[in-house]
Amino acid sequence: MIALAAAETGVWIVPRVSAVLADAAPTGQLLAWLVLGVVLAAGLIVGFGDVLRLQPRRIWALSGVCFTESMRRRVWLVTLLAMGGVIVVSQLQQSTDDQDAIRQTIKFCLFASGLIVTVTALILASTNLPREIENRVIFTIVTKPTTRLEIIIGKVLGFARVSAAILLIMGFFTYGYLQVRNHNRIERVREELADLPSDSAIRATLEHYSSSGFLETKSLDVATDLNIYSSPPSDGCRWMRGGEPQFFLVHFEPTADERALLAAAGDQGAEVDLLTTLTLRRMPLSKQDRTTLRQLGLTAEQAGPAKPFGPQLAVPAATQPQGQYPALLKFRLLASGGANLVKPEEISGNSAGDRIVDSDNGRPGCVVVLSPKVAAQLAAVPEFSVEVSPVTPGVEYGAGPLPVVLWVPGADNGKGTMIRPPLVNGAPAEPSFLAPPGRNGVILTGHSDAVRSIADFGFHGASPVVRPDGTVAFQLDVKTERAGEFKSNSGMFAVTAMDIVNRSTGKTSGEIQVTPELNRLTLFDVPAADVAGGDFDVRLRSLTDEQWIEVQPDTVALIAADRSFGGNLIKSLLLLWMLSILVVSIAVFCSTFLSWPIAIVLSLVILLGRWGVNELGDSLNPGVGRMVSGDFQLGDPTESRVVSGAVETLAKSLRLMAVVLPDVSQFPATEDVERGISIPPAALEEAGKALLLYGLPMVVGGYLILRFKEVAP
Repeated sequence: MIALAAAETGVWIVPRVSAVLADAAPTGQLLAWLVLGVVLAAGLIVGFGDVLRLQPRRIWALSGVCFTESMRRRVWLVTLLAMGGVIVVSQLQQSTDDQDAIRQTIKFCLFASGLIVTVTALILASTNLPREIENRVIFTIVTKPTTRLEIIIGKVLGFARVSAAILLIMGFFTYGYLQVRNHNRIERVREELADLPSDSAIRATLEHYSSSGFLETKSLDVATDLNIYSSPPSDGCRWMRGGEPQFFLVHFEPTADERALLAAAGDQGAEVDLLTTLTLRRMPLSKQDRTTLRQLGLTAEQAGPAKPFGPQLAVPAATQPQGQYPALLKFRLLASGGANLVKPEEISGNSAGDRIVDSDNGRPGCVVVLSPKVAAQLAAVPEFSVEVSPVTPGVEYGAGPLPVVLWVPGADNGKGTMIRPPLVNGAPAEPSFLAPPGRNGVILTGHSDAVRSIADFGFHGASPVVRPDGTVAFQLDVKTERAGEFKSNSGMFAVTAMDIVNRSTGKTSGEIQVTPELNRLTLFDVPAADVAGGDFDVRLRSLTDEQWIEVQPDTVALIAADRSFGGNLIKSLLLLWMLSILVVSIAVFCSTFLSWPIAIVLSLVILLGRWGVNELGDSLNPGVGRMVSGDFQLGDPTESRVVSGAVETLAKSLRLMAVVLPDVSQFPATEDVERGISIPPAALEEAGKALLLYGLPMVVGGYLILRFKEVAP
């Protein structure tokens, strides 16, 4: 069976079946476009005459009334309160360094700006129309040659002008206050440089900030993928090592036909096999490896005579055991969000690890038997992942392009059917090699004596800008933690080593050592030839024992261009303004048929509903009903079906509600500016699209309600 799996790894003739679309839910954007089209069609049919009578001058006059009334109520005074709060909080903050102080101040300024503009817009827009109806001010307007459509558009435009005025005031304050703090911090850095030794590890970074300041803004190219290996890829394999916190994930998206096969296996009580094919090589054992082996109860006497498991490394006789230790693996089946899809003990042999055995074609492999119950659970979800973790220290496990497949023995008239990962560019998606997450990213352990943990950052289509001296600039942003007791001779900083592999030329840069200061950006240059073509891998490892560093895909970034902080701030304020217009549109819509307190509540539900559903995460995935009924341990099958169906219906309703509500995360006004990264045009485009898809239907819907509402005799 393993031999059959290995033989078919090079054959990709089974395409993904597009019939999945028949039972797949439409995407949120598709539903949003559909709703927009229906609402616009209804508005055009009902209000075609009002559309023809639209007069921009009347709309501007109506918006001017809202703007003037808001200014007379002195809503702009709230900006003074926000400014005072920002100044007090920024002065009392506990920052780690000057760069962090500026970052925190930017965050405070933009948070205060966003908070006051959205809250002010929500309250003003929700209370205006109900108050005018209650005070009969609306009588004066509707008796004039003014259409209901012009009233709605005029109010949205008026409160958008109020939001623009508030953001303009806060924008000038933010820019000026940050320039003052930036100047003060630069003076402090120059004083620190005067007393700093010439060979200090942080001198180059401080010199950069003393000349460029802390408000610099850059366009960055970041890695499109991040993998954690134990050794550099070689011999067609990517490697992970037992005894290290490493594993790989293989993602599956079974087609409708494949899910039917798994469901049939579950109904018929048939088992399904999880086939794993790997290449193994033995490594020298460290003291920690031997301790782990003893803890696992693995001894040379238990292993018997030495038996090769793939390529062997020549090791000193003193470290070579008399017998080969068994190579063990552990498996987990995960839902799309990373939670256990089934209990680990339900996977055969998982409690002690599964022994890798020799296949008849000479490649080591492992068979994990999945029960009919597990097969039925896999059939109930649209996607899942298989996590494979190495157990035995002193062994490196190499995975090729297709290390894990599912085998349904009784399918296809008894011949059996193989289920592979989805196709990407004509080939099954390769596994992702990862390590456990820490507080600030994936953990990369430090080793000074051997290569055991490497972070591989894959850059695809990057745009390096060559400087006059023939170099390109990178930045390194790592978080450092200590894995053990502090050693006085270990140095204050973690020393990192990088190697750049150019996929276009096949050349490597050689080792580049960088000593990042604790939790601070570190800048370094590399020759332009190392990244020519824009397709390259940056392989990073820590050389400091008893420390680990935490990495993310943007830990290593290529600086593509220098940008203006003022321009970036304007783009951030523009995002906040578009968000405020969306808030105004929703609030005006709700105020056409509700009293102002209820309109405020409903507006908040519409704005935050999608965020709330997203926070529930995996608890709403398909199959949750089966899991809930199992947790209740219902013995009656009828009760189990009722509970499972009710939970599934509720989860499906919440998922559907989420995709038709606006996503406020599409207005990212703070994160990039705070980190000194130029907001890309795509972010403005996505925000504008969200405003169009969700704001325009609200305006038309408010008009349709007001069109048939009695507001005047």
